[in-house]
Amino acid sequence: MSDNCKTLNVKQLAEYLGVGMNTAYQLVNSQDFPTLRLGKRIVIPIDLLEQWIDNHV
Repeated sequence: MSDNCKTLNVKQLAEYLGVGMNTAYQLVNSQDFPTLRLGKRIVIPIDLLEQWIDNHV
């Protein structure tokens, strides 16, 4: 992942958080998790993800 990337896909999210793909999909489908849906594609803005993590630890 390059340093200038501002979003993650679900696979990258799983790697970033150190969780499995099932857990990553559960997260992106939860009500308060920050995602953008672009057609069938799911992307997670890194800045919003970091805010979400700060609020949930």
